[in-house]
Amino acid sequence: MEKLSKREYEIMKYFWKSDRPLSVSDIEECLKKENLAYVTIASFIKKLTKKGVLKISHKEGAFIYYLPNIERNEYERFMIDGFLQKNYGTSLIGVVARFCGKEKFSEKEEKELLDLLEKFEEK
Repeated sequence: MEKLSKREYEIMKYFWKSDRPLSVSDIEECLKKENLAYVTIASFIKKLTKKGVLKISHKEGAFIYYLPNIERNEYERFMIDGFLQKNYGTSLIGVVARFCGKEKFSEKEEKELLDLLEKFEEK
């Protein structure tokens, strides 16, 4: 997975919020206050598709509709893990372990923590 630019992330938020596939025109409507040209938005969507975070859902005439290929929380977890690794040389599990006064968790403790986080995300 690749890091998204600020504008790419902003565009992806519309896809993540939507309950249906969106076209370039739909995103243009969402960003109408920004005065971005259709071709500029199309270029961003092409980049997002190339990065693998969007996928083509279907075509209707000249319009192509897209869906997210990853969940928002999956991308945000990727970004947080990258930040922690870059700045602290560890993962979220490592930060929590240090916070708890340990050098690291056992495999069992790590699995229990990941299970707990998954249950939290489901709510």
